[in-house]
Amino acid sequence: MKKYLRFISITMMLLIIINLSNFSSLARPITFNDMDITLAKVVEVISGEAIKVIEEDSNSNKTVKLIKMIGIDTDSSTEAMEYTYNRLLGKRVMLLPDSKDSTFDKLEGWSYKYVYLLSSKSLSEELLEQGLANLDDSYNQAEQYSDLDKAMLKAKEEKKGIWENYNNKNATIGVNINTATYTDLVDVLEDTTSSMAYSIVNYRKYNPFNSVEEIKFCNTAFTKEWFDKNRNKMSVISNISTASFEELKSLFNDTELGDKMAKNIVEYRLYNLINSLYEVRRIPGMYHNYSKVEEFIALKPVNDYVEKEIKVVNLNTASIKQIRRTCFFSVNRADQIVKERNNQKYIIKSLGELEKKGYISRYEINRYSDNFSLLTNINTAKEYELESLFGFIDIKEETRDNIVKRIVDNRPYTAKNEVKSIMTSAYYDKLKPYIYAVDSEIPEYININITDRYNAVELFNMNDKEAEKYLKNRIRYTFSKNINFDYANYVSDFSLFTNLNTASRYELENIYGRVWKDSKYQYVRIPKEIIDDIISFREDQPFCSLDEVSEIFSKHKQKTIYNNIKDYLVFY
Repeated sequence: MKKYLRFISITMMLLIIINLSNFSSLARPITFNDMDITLAKVVEVISGEAIKVIEEDSNSNKTVKLIKMIGIDTDSSTEAMEYTYNRLLGKRVMLLPDSKDSTFDKLEGWSYKYVYLLSSKSLSEELLEQGLANLDDSYNQAEQYSDLDKAMLKAKEEKKGIWENYNNKNATIGVNINTATYTDLVDVLEDTTSSMAYSIVNYRKYNPFNSVEEIKFCNTAFTKEWFDKNRNKMSVISNISTASFEELKSLFNDTELGDKMAKNIVEYRLYNLINSLYEVRRIPGMYHNYSKVEEFIALKPVNDYVEKEIKVVNLNTASIKQIRRTCFFSVNRADQIVKERNNQKYIIKSLGELEKKGYISRYEINRYSDNFSLLTNINTAKEYELESLFGFIDIKEETRDNIVKRIVDNRPYTAKNEVKSIMTSAYYDKLKPYIYAVDSEIPEYININITDRYNAVELFNMNDKEAEKYLKNRIRYTFSKNINFDYANYVSDFSLFTNLNTASRYELENIYGRVWKDSKYQYVRIPKEIIDDIISFREDQPFCSLDEVSEIFSKHKQKTIYNNIKDYLVFY
């Protein structure tokens, strides 16, 4: 049948050139009754695979018909609909039936056809080649099924459209981890136990997941292997225009309601293009349930969730009262943190560091991590966080509030010293270690516990007296109060624990391990290959356990170095 299509295309082109203005003159002269080809004009695009046409028969009788393209499923994709809309709307097309039509599962009122637009390829084949549709197995008896299958395989090989991140046939997103029920989580996510599902729900009670990668911090059961299996089945914000039925269902945290609303949304999307979130309220049943899903939906792909109203304090500067009001810590807990950073003049570099020291438990980090900052971006911080910068300074509230307002009003800044004129030099000199405006101002630390000490002396440019004091005692420091040299001048430059998820390459390059070499103990720098692997790993997903780090060192046969430094590594 396809051998006739090139001839038909050429004939159609000539006829359209002869008379573009008269629709009936196009249909009447061409009679391919033996092939059952009909001509029609597309008057509406309903979805990527469904159109409404005006069809004209050999007697010039015009009929409005609903056409479903044979062989494909676009899953209500906005991209597929846009493609079909741009290709077909208002244009004249050829409609070709399939001799195996009786084998198709049909919806009442619809005609099932191949749709051609002056081309030897049907729109079904075009959409499959562009990766905008999936082959529907229910059409496996169709005449052109093998051609359509080849088109889909081509898109897979070229990783186009829906196949861009294709791993397996179940790789599409299936559940929103910020809203799904225990049952949804267990049913959709592979190798997920009830205990793991409960830990997801308990984690998000206090702070929603900002990204799917954050799930690794819920429970030690969420290993790299588990995450790799399920990463493409999870979301934290659902694209209401394209999300699968299962993901839409998971938004409502109620199995019965979710099932009902998912059906309503999918049906609405079949006939309507959603142009705004406000329009989502028009979907049947959504008006009274919209508030349940509002903060977890979008109209385009979104990888990260940002909570709209959240109080953040800078733990390095906030007062005990500010910390308690934000995180509901006990007076003793807040006092411990404040004493560590104030009395010892130590700048806290990582939440994991506080966990190692016993000031905050892992549970509390999970619960309050979104409420803490350790370094404040003056270009993006909200007023509450900016107020917390002055928590350790003796300043009147009225003066502080006025400075904060002026900081916000004069954004953006290209360098942090631009706020000096706003807050005066006296305040700026106290706050400058805790703020930044651009990434280049983020400090690069050296972990003094796991570096070559002679290397640190040189990098810190210590004088002879300071260097002697620093080198004299070779203990490892877990608390700043144990440090036996005058470190106030260098506190902005060094750390006691290295956060492998955020450490700069500079910090990683200055990590050394003590090993036995050439008949003596020596400090050996981490090989570049290990640093590259650490950075490559965290670009893909965060470290959440020492086991993940150990594997990298073992691969490069550097387990001795790993054992020497592991106690001074953290992951928050």
